Amino acid sequence: MLSEISIFFEMTGLFVIILSGGVFSIEVFGKTINKILDYLPFKYTIHFPANVINGRLSMDEAVQESGCSSSG
Repeated sequence: MLSEISIFFEMTGLFVIILSGGVFSIEVFGKTINKILDYLPFKYTIHFPANVINGRLSMDEAVQESGCSSSG
């Protein structure tokens, strides 16, 4: 029984890592899946920070995509 539960958690963790962009860039999923992922938190755990750090997103794009507003 314990091994069945641990397999469930391992598979769930692997699923989250793949949808987060931890295995490969989420752009490979295509536009439709990317639009769905825009509404889910997965891409903001690995994919988004990696793009900010490696310079694929400018500071303005990062602020806009993160939902933060610089207007006061």
